[in-house]
Amino acid sequence: MAGHNTNIYFPEETYNKLRQIAGLKISRFVSEAVEEKIKREEQHKKEEFQQKLIAGYKKVAQNKKIQKEMEIWEETISDMWKRGEKILEKKKKDQEISILKQKCGFFERKNAELERKIEKQEVKE
Repeated sequence: MAGHNTNIYFPEETYNKLRQIAGLKISRFVSEAVEEKIKREEQHKKEEFQQKLIAGYKKVAQNKKIQKEMEIWEETISDMWKRGEKILEKKKKDQEISILKQKCGFFERKNAELERKIEKQEVKE
């Protein structure tokens, strides 16, 4: 496992307690304790952020003007999605038609080649 060495100062009393609890595995004990503290801090920040989001959503919900504007934007975005879907459907159909035309052109060329070969054979006979 990769890691870094660091020097940490402990008051004598704290160090003695640490030796009693962790024994010779002080590094592992301190590392686990720090990881636990980091996880708690991250969870605390996450909870604070969620509370701020909830408070913000509540303020928006109380403001009728913002609600009306949000409804307009929601409708606008919905319309844009619908138009985008129609454009994509049309492009997909156009691509399919283009592929079919290419295939038809290929078969028409092959058919013309075969007809020329047949004509050449008939002329030889």
